[in-house]
Amino acid sequence: MSKKAGIINVFKPPGMTSFDVVDWLQKFPGVHRAGHTGTLDPRAAGVLPVCLNKATKIIQFLPGDKKEYRCQIELGIKTDTLDKEGEVLADSELPRLTREELEEILEKFRGEIEQLPPMYSAVKKDGKRLYELARSGEKVKREPREVTIKNLELIDFNPPCLTLDITCSPGTYIRSIARDIGEELDCGGILSFLIRNASGNFTLDSALTFTRIAAAKKLDDIMMDPTEPLTYPELNVKKKAVEQAVNGNLLPEEAFEEVIPESDLDEKDQRFIIRGPEGMFISISRLSKDETGRVFKPERVFNLWV
Repeated sequence: MSKKAGIINVFKPPGMTSFDVVDWLQKFPGVHRAGHTGTLDPRAAGVLPVCLNKATKIIQFLPGDKKEYRCQIELGIKTDTLDKEGEVLADSELPRLTREELEEILEKFRGEIEQLPPMYSAVKKDGKRLYELARSGEKVKREPREVTIKNLELIDFNPPCLTLDITCSPGTYIRSIARDIGEELDCGGILSFLIRNASGNFTLDSALTFTRIAAAKKLDDIMMDPTEPLTYPELNVKKKAVEQAVNGNLLPEEAFEEVIPESDLDEKDQRFIIRGPEGMFISISRLSKDETGRVFKPERVFNLWV
């Protein structure tokens, strides 16, 4: 039985929704709450971090500035879902295309770009998910959204398919990239394969399969410390200030064991992990200032032993 708080980096197989994975983990003894850190398309596989019990409170603080994918795009076809599962809307002949010409097209998809989300997506329109509207036969106007493609590398080109490695900002739809590359080539394009290799600091190398998770005697044995993926500096509270800290009170600089360099304190809006006795994870606090001087204001109190 597990009652601890922690994170499991799950390898999600294709065919399951992210909620399916969360629901499966919630059925384990001792798990009374679970939440994933970012939706992965049902047809995709790969990294899906899931926070358990009180670790769900940490989701908003986890680094999530980048996602890494490997995908395969099939050119010469259009579907309503932008992948192989949808209804075929058109088949087109693939234009003669060299690798060098394709690289020129791909350059348009690097950096800051505007992207129209798919109709079959979780984006909301007037309070409803787009996929709900699409399934009921409605097609609504969608607003383009700005996303960042930090890296887009052509791994293989074997017509009609191309394989890409993509590093992008959260909220990027790889299906939309497939569609838009197809439109640039005037032949259509769909996503035929997708795997998420990384989400923030969580990578495919450390992701656990369902088989590995189910075989664990205790989830505690395979859970990650909820502070492990965080990149904030840490401070240790003095014994006399522990009660103040666990109650969520403001803490002056004098409350900590460390002598905090002035250079660190001058960094505006910096967050810190606040720890107590025996490594207790008390809070994530933000450096602030009041009439008494510099203080640490809790953003979220956890009070976890990890």
